[in-house]
Amino acid sequence: MKKIRRMLIFPFALLIISFLLSGCSFWWVTRSDFVDEMTYIEKKLDNIENEQKRLANIEKELQNLNEQLQYMSGLGSIGSTTELQEIQKELAELRFLIENTGSDSTQTTMVIKDIYKKFDSIINRSIQALFYEREIKEIKDRLSNLEETQNTVYKDIMERIQQLSQQESNTATSVVSLELFMAEMADIRSRIGQQQYIDSEPSKEIVYIVKPGDTLWDIARTYNLSVEELKAANPEIKENNIIHVGDEIKIPLSLENLLEGEKLLSHFGLEGDFTILVDAIESPFGSYKKGYANPGIDLTIPENTVVTAILPGRVLMAGKINELYGETVIIEHGNGLKSVYARLKKRNVSKGDHVKIGQEIGIVSEGPGNFHFEFWREDIPINPIELIFKNLGEFDATMYSEWDDGRNPTSPAFKMTATGSFAKAYRTVAADPNILPLGSIIYIPFFANAPNKGFFIVEDTGSSVIGRRLDIYTPDLKLAGTFKEKLLVYLVKKP
Repeated sequence: MKKIRRMLIFPFALLIISFLLSGCSFWWVTRSDFVDEMTYIEKKLDNIENEQKRLANIEKELQNLNEQLQYMSGLGSIGSTTELQEIQKELAELRFLIENTGSDSTQTTMVIKDIYKKFDSIINRSIQALFYEREIKEIKDRLSNLEETQNTVYKDIMERIQQLSQQESNTATSVVSLELFMAEMADIRSRIGQQQYIDSEPSKEIVYIVKPGDTLWDIARTYNLSVEELKAANPEIKENNIIHVGDEIKIPLSLENLLEGEKLLSHFGLEGDFTILVDAIESPFGSYKKGYANPGIDLTIPENTVVTAILPGRVLMAGKINELYGETVIIEHGNGLKSVYARLKKRNVSKGDHVKIGQEIGIVSEGPGNFHFEFWREDIPINPIELIFKNLGEFDATMYSEWDDGRNPTSPAFKMTATGSFAKAYRTVAADPNILPLGSIIYIPFFANAPNKGFFIVEDTGSSVIGRRLDIYTPDLKLAGTFKEKLLVYLVKKP
């Protein structure tokens, strides 16, 4: 009897508890009332979830704005200390060395190696302090929201910031404008690669050094020539087509002519679109994100993208180098040129293989920075941008704001560009349409570490922007009035 009574009481008690938890005023409700109440609760939960997503998007947008503000404040504060003035002086010396190396390739190589030693010296003094500053800034940027909602967490993080600040002060290095210092470094590294690459341009033929296992037929096929064409360029080759390891074979082609800049991006599954390029570049040439100067470029491209050879040549190395590079292929092209394809998920070539231009090298894996590419000449790394985009040389660059044209801020045309769009930081640049038509995409190595990765769109013109001049939009009034640089510029594509 007691057992039956317990069996009857239990479900009844459960029903009462359910109704009480549902928020009903009375314990006796209809099924319809209960369903309505549960639907109301579900809507409230959905609203909370949507609000959380909205706040997350706002936080992300604020973080992007903070990154832009930090970069601009770094650009605007150069020369405030003796340490920074010395760095500026050394950079000026390096720039002078680059511009006066002459045409002697041996001398050029020696000077460039000396420049890299100077870079290392400057970096050793400055880079550690930069890392401390960036970590502190990143944490501080996130504190405003935490201060309002989570006081306990806020206090804990503030203690961590104080500890980091003490560590930073012990470095005895000013980091007030290291952002500009890194921008100068990116510009000069590109100039070094440019000088080294220019020295190789006059050659109208490729000199290939015969390796073990090579045949005349393999070499001819690699460069899309016939054996007879190869023999005609090398009259010393006997009728039996015998060649020996170490022989120099002249190939009647110019590697530079084979490097079609507009098509090079397609070797990595990319195209010359502004948004695609900004999203794709994870770490530019010369970046110190990993604590050393990047000798190439890190790209984020779709998983399983097929990567192809940018030039013909012979596979010098194929295999896993280390955890950072992963599966890697190194191709020797002749004339001291090598290309490196790293972080491959799968490779389709082996050491000793001859590859044609456009031949599949492998496929990439997933994740940010899933493909790494390098290009070398005589053991000097060259900015891949030098190959992919057209070098336009130096331009005089200034900055302007929306207030410079005197338009009324209440006018619909306020902040509007010549293309009809609104000016945007790290995107809009004004140029002479006779030099760079509206809609042209350009790349400026000086801004390689900025949020736009160095890419801009010519969206505006100006009465004083004539000839080789650029006027870059910025919302920072102080920067608009003080920024003035001679910058290296590359053309990505014209409209």
